[in-house]
Amino acid sequence: MRILITAALGVLCTLFAGVANAQSADEKKEAARLFDEGSRFYNAGDLDKALTTFGKALEKDPNQPGSWRWLGLIYRAKKQCKESIDAYTHYLKLQGDKPSRFSERVHTEIEICRKELGYAPIPKDLPAGSGALAVSANIDGAQVSVDGIARGATPIEPLPVTPGAHELQLAKPCFIAVTQSVEILGKHVTDVRIELQKDPAAPREKCDEQARKAPVAVATTGVIRLETPAKPSSVLLDGRPITLRADGSFESLPGIHTVKVDTPDHEEWERRVVVVRGEPHSVPVIVRTNAQRSRLRIGAWSALGVAFASGAVGLYYGIKESDTFDKARDLHYIEVHRSNSNPTPFTTRDELARLQKDGDSQRTLSMVTLGVAGAALATSVVLLVLERDERTEGQEPPMATPDGGPPTAARPRRIAIAPVPLPGGAGLVVSGRTW
Repeated sequence: MRILITAALGVLCTLFAGVANAQSADEKKEAARLFDEGSRFYNAGDLDKALTTFGKALEKDPNQPGSWRWLGLIYRAKKQCKESIDAYTHYLKLQGDKPSRFSERVHTEIEICRKELGYAPIPKDLPAGSGALAVSANIDGAQVSVDGIARGATPIEPLPVTPGAHELQLAKPCFIAVTQSVEILGKHVTDVRIELQKDPAAPREKCDEQARKAPVAVATTGVIRLETPAKPSSVLLDGRPITLRADGSFESLPGIHTVKVDTPDHEEWERRVVVVRGEPHSVPVIVRTNAQRSRLRIGAWSALGVAFASGAVGLYYGIKESDTFDKARDLHYIEVHRSNSNPTPFTTRDELARLQKDGDSQRTLSMVTLGVAGAALATSVVLLVLERDERTEGQEPPMATPDGGPPTAARPRRIAIAPVPLPGGAGLVVSGRTW
């Protein structure tokens, strides 16, 4: 009975899932139809009908980026800039990192609306890949912190923040502190307005004086958090030892710094990192264990040994094949040019055929073993490159400089291996640098 009940429940769940999928497909189809209808209303100049139609399309499929973009255009045409910015922001969130031919125009439209609303423009020196956050409140002078790092006091004009979710905090004496999550988009200013409420438990007679004298902290350093596979035994910042916090982070002045990490039973790790004022940044410390490097080293030398042995065998059979064909050619010449007065053949056809077969076999063995030698040599080179200590090789992806200048290019690897076509086949090219 239990088995029958379980089977029946499974069939019902499958049926319900099928019905839900069919409904979802129908809703998406209806949303696509409403999308086309809304665009026709917009092109005909009927903004109200277009607004209503795109709203219905989003009820059917709220994850349709195009409808949000059209809403932004409609609100922009109706001079409703706040609603236009909200709709455009939804569009950018849904697009994410996917390329779109409309993205640049959407960013431009947002900045036009922000200017009409009197908001500060997006910084011209915004670091590549960053977004911006502007914060205002009903109380000026409230302390603003992002992810626990002080960034100044309200009102704050757009300041660079890395894309993603962040925790925003506002605090001021005699007011209830507010903490909320904000999502930052690349090349986009997120405007946040917060209403601070008075703290009923605060002494009113002292509040005005406390609020007036409350100091406002502004970040002068940046934070780097090292994501290490194990607790490091030592960390050097520009050659000086530092102590990490419990979460593996440390503070530093803005600029480009060299960090060296020594982790027990792992290879040393050294990297240049860019510290941006007021910005937290995580850096993965990707290192191998000493045992992993030892296996790579053993594999590299073993492959090199196979390469030399196979090369020697291939060379031996190559010489043998040449000698065999030379012998067969000489015997054939003697047989062809022997005197007619001597009817006895110097060699037989079977002997020549045997020499020909031996030469073919020796040629095949030579080519196979030389091919094995080449493959083993390439494997050895690759393993030696992988085994090399990467402490000065690994570089962060290109990052913007603290002053908003162009991204710093990652240093190239010292050795690069690539296959190249050749007239008679293929080969490997090894290139590199000496520093």
